[in-house]
Amino acid sequence: MLALPGTASAFRDCCFARSIPPRLVGVTLNGPIDQVLGSLERAGFGDYDPGNRRISGLGYLTGMRLDAPPAGSDQIGGQVLGPSIVCFEMMCGSGGGAMLMTMGGQPNGARLLRVVIAVVPDLDAACRTMEGSKRGPWATPRFGEPYDDPSLGARVRETRIGLGSLRLIAPTDPDGPAARWLANGGTRWIGFAVEVGDLYATEQWLTRSKVPFVRDIARGDAVVRIDPAELGGLLVEFVPSGRF
Repeated sequence: MLALPGTASAFRDCCFARSIPPRLVGVTLNGPIDQVLGSLERAGFGDYDPGNRRISGLGYLTGMRLDAPPAGSDQIGGQVLGPSIVCFEMMCGSGGGAMLMTMGGQPNGARLLRVVIAVVPDLDAACRTMEGSKRGPWATPRFGEPYDDPSLGARVRETRIGLGSLRLIAPTDPDGPAARWLANGGTRWIGFAVEVGDLYATEQWLTRSKVPFVRDIARGDAVVRIDPAELGGLLVEFVPSGRF
């Protein structure tokens, strides 16, 4: 878990000692359990363990309050990342161990968590905040060069974390989806992307289940996106195998 300074330090030391970088393996979803679970079920995530309040391969559900303040009015941080996602989880260990965190039995065909996504007003400032928030060779994110995503009306930067990424998006089109999401909920970690084995099959499942979605092209690859308005404020994207 990368959330509190002490935890981050222990996590960094563990990975450094073993010379193994961390991998993104889950998220913690915040809010009334029934509401959060209902949103995830609508998006096609099953395999729910009520005893542990966990969806296999995706992460945990918590009963924390929705009104917890973010790190700053225009910043994101590692402790409270938004009204829907509290923190992202990582692990260090063998590559085979990471593959054991894959999903199974999800109606939507999800196989692996790939990206955790935040919406911010100032992309470069948010990246500087994240890059300066942790110390150590593995715990400090380093964001790549920005690129434009016309499907979101946004400028984007990412940092790779093993098999996944953290992605920050900032609106460039005042009428685009990213601007609407920022206006409706402010700076926050808003959602995630998962890899599926057959994107067309995922679209068919969503269609049969009457879940509205859009199919867009991002950096030359197809992405199926469920808008946060459909899932109580949570953004869910599906990407094909090999997208990363």
